[in-house]
Amino acid sequence: MKTKMCLCKAMICLGVLYPAAGYAASPAAPTSLPSVSKLTLHPSALTGLPFRYRMLPDAVDLQPGNAASLYMSACTLMSGFDTKENLAALDETEEVPVDKIDRTKASKLLAYTATLRLVELGARREYCRWDLPVRDEGFSTLLPHLSQIRSICRLLSLQAKLQIADGKFDAAAHTIQTGLAIAKHLDSDGLLIQQLVGAATTELMLSRVEQWITTPGSPNIYWSITDLPTPFFDLRSSLRAERAVTYWAIPHLKEAIDGKLTPEHFREMSAKLNEISITERSAEIRDAVSPKATGNDIEALGSKAKLKLHAMGRSDKSLEGMSNEQRVGLWWGLSYEQAIQDYTKALALPVYQDPTLVQLAGATESPAQADPSNPILQVLPSMLWARLAMSRVDRRIGEMRCLEMIRAYAAAHENAAPKSLAATPEVPAPIDPLTGLPFQYRVDAGLIVIEAPVPAGGQARQGWKAEIRLEK
Repeated sequence: MKTKMCLCKAMICLGVLYPAAGYAASPAAPTSLPSVSKLTLHPSALTGLPFRYRMLPDAVDLQPGNAASLYMSACTLMSGFDTKENLAALDETEEVPVDKIDRTKASKLLAYTATLRLVELGARREYCRWDLPVRDEGFSTLLPHLSQIRSICRLLSLQAKLQIADGKFDAAAHTIQTGLAIAKHLDSDGLLIQQLVGAATTELMLSRVEQWITTPGSPNIYWSITDLPTPFFDLRSSLRAERAVTYWAIPHLKEAIDGKLTPEHFREMSAKLNEISITERSAEIRDAVSPKATGNDIEALGSKAKLKLHAMGRSDKSLEGMSNEQRVGLWWGLSYEQAIQDYTKALALPVYQDPTLVQLAGATESPAQADPSNPILQVLPSMLWARLAMSRVDRRIGEMRCLEMIRAYAAAHENAAPKSLAATPEVPAPIDPLTGLPFQYRVDAGLIVIEAPVPAGGQARQGWKAEIRLEK
């Protein structure tokens, strides 16, 4: 993602804006299996203070002020970091085992001490307001901070990786707090694109939590992990913002939904839709909204709008006296509102209770594909893709809890594996947020297997499977 990428382009690059990316080729079961993590755990009892190592900054450590200003300053100091050499070095540190990391190269990467200090301070501010000019700029809003924040969090991940390897658990917890706090701040008054970057950041820091858990002699942090917010991200807030941006970016949309669109305003709205278009307009729309459009062009589109509105329950009487432009605007606007409200009506429910996801997982095409004559439908987010991406974070947190449960049980039972995840009542088993049931668990010849299957309509990375061996 380039520094000056705008909101519209950023969403397209992440496969969010174009709904087709979130629809399954068929309603059948997942087409791929998750990769398998092979882990070795060592017993670790639940001793001492439950929150000795918090995963997010403690409230008593927060200072007054806006975190965003500090993050933006940190991003400015990162200017020029994303060179081919630095990115390749970062990739290497993420991929190789910690004992294979070139410490000289790592020290060079971590030399951005002023940057890391600024984000450390920002992570411990009382609030974060990004104040993006989306009301003024709409889908042209620039997002200069997202790419740099991603690189900063990769540096934090490297720093924590080395700290854990060196047994510096207090320092590692502080670094993990910073990374996860940044991710949560991306959830503040943010858009879906920011949440997706936050989700990627969270998964990066959770990989350090996994490293912590698999390191011999590491403290058990079951309760600190359990204390993380559930769900970690609030899709309702971002999708409310997405809807608002649509109204701000497309002039006269509310007027269209009220059935009061004038011919002049219809042309203005159509021109803006053509500006933000990411798909080829159908010939009927292209002809009807072009400067050379004839009365016949508008009339043909108006006739189609009338049929669409009939299908939506509008009577001939309610459409009497409306111009073709008003009918088309009403059709386009109501279709968008119906879709976005259907998408978001169940977001207050757990994922496994959301009936919309079942429908989306079985759909073979998006609303925009099903009705290419309606250009407003192209700005709908891919709801299935977005909710599965957010749920992947919650599933990973559940996985970390399961691993710490196993370590706690082994410490109390002479290195034995629990027969089930419910074997230790004082350490409650997490629930899979996608199924509402405990994670799949079994023990076979000393090998512990825990699994969260790939959901219908999802991709391999949205599930996980861990094969675990216990060692003293």
